[in-house]
Amino acid sequence: MGDQFVFGRSIQDALKRAEGFEKRGYLMSYDMLGESARTHADADRYATRYMEALRAIARAAGPLMTKHPDALMRRPGISIKLSALHPRFEPGKEFRLASELMPTLTKLLRAACA
Repeated sequence: MGDQFVFGRSIQDALKRAEGFEKRGYLMSYDMLGESARTHADADRYATRYMEALRAIARAAGPLMTKHPDALMRRPGISIKLSALHPRFEPGKEFRLASELMPTLTKLLRAACA
C-alpha cells in the first residue's frame, strides 16, 4: 500500500517515478516524510531540503507557459509542514513563531512563487 503513496526516497526519485503519471494527466503533490524538528539544527536541515525540493519540482515542471486562470493548479505542489521548520511549533508559541518561523517560511514561499 505504501508503494502507492511513497514514490521515492528522494525528490529526484519521486519526480522520475511521477513522470508517467503526469503525462497521463495526474497532478502530484509531494510530501516529505519525517516531519517534526526536535532542534533548530533539524529545522535548518528541513528548510534546506524543502528549498532543494522546490527547486527540483520547478525544474521538472518547466516554465509556466500560459496565463490560464487554472495554470498554477495544473502544476505539481509540495506540502510544507510547519512542525518541520521549528522545534517548538506548539499552541501558545504564536509570538515566538511569528519572529522565528516566519522568515524561513517566507523564504520558501517566495521561492515557490518564483
